[in-house]
Amino acid sequence: MAVKSKTPQKKKPDPINPDTGLSSRQEEFYRQYLAPTVTQYVKKLTDLDVPFNGTRAAIRAGYSKSGAHVQSTRLLKNAKGIAYMAQLQKPALDQFHITQERILHEMACLAFSNIMDFVQIDEESGQAWIDITKCSREQAAALTQFEVVELPPFKMVENGEEVFREVLRTKIKIADKRPVLEFLAKREGMTKPDQVDVNLKTKVNDDDKMDIAKRVAFMLRDASKAKGKK
Repeated sequence: MAVKSKTPQKKKPDPINPDTGLSSRQEEFYRQYLAPTVTQYVKKLTDLDVPFNGTRAAIRAGYSKSGAHVQSTRLLKNAKGIAYMAQLQKPALDQFHITQERILHEMACLAFSNIMDFVQIDEESGQAWIDITKCSREQAAALTQFEVVELPPFKMVENGEEVFREVLRTKIKIADKRPVLEFLAKREGMTKPDQVDVNLKTKVNDDDKMDIAKRVAFMLRDASKAKGKK
């Protein structure tokens, strides 16, 4: 008895969205690329799958595991895809008022911070102490830690009498300004690419959009984790 061979069925082509110029699976890849997903659920939101993993995004979008890496590399260079991701992030960017100008302003606050913004010095004794009473909002952006520790009262003699004075130790920590200065210097063309080792995107236009999109996605991920802990 002869066995009839089955004629392989052709897959239906994935229709192209005229608004984006992308197929539905391509659009799904970019959505998965930007969105963190819950990989474990134990009473509360815990470990989140970090966004911007192209291979995982391609697999979740329906591409084969064997070709996921190649597909993600190709899709992440697609100009239409980059524009689509910027479109996906626009509502969040608008909600948080995130602009390139605002990001650069914040980076400038870190890059040009100075310890003298937070310290007062006695001209006669040369002693220094932390004083943030005149610290502006822009200057305070460079602070990553502010801590006041109450120590045991200190006994001293004033006018022949023993008195106890309250002792407070104030500690501040300023953000590391070197990476930000290096990034700004590289952005302004003051250094050659091989002279500075930074992890931030420094190209203009599409890469800047990608950098902003990544920052927003991380903000949304952290917000989701914080909400799950409440």
